[in-house]
Amino acid sequence: MKFSPESWSRSAGAYREASEAVSQIKIPTGTGGPTQVDGAVADALRRLSEGFERATAGLSQGLREDAENMEATGKDYAKAEDHSAELAQNAGF
Repeated sequence: MKFSPESWSRSAGAYREASEAVSQIKIPTGTGGPTQVDGAVADALRRLSEGFERATAGLSQGLREDAENMEATGKDYAKAEDHSAELAQNAGF
């Protein structure tokens, strides 16, 4: 198996893109209409939208944090691989 820090970076980029996409999702809301039913539907959508936005904000933040962790892990693995290669070379392998 070959380690590739670039694969971690690519995956982190995909997570960042997903985070951005999730943060852009919105439920359309309105002010209602000429009937009480229209007003009730608009009110329900507004309340749903508020809860949905809180949930997607948390999801988006989690994806961003995962991306940052993946990027850091890739860099740490690259350093470890370089160090291991250096040790092996110094040992005559």
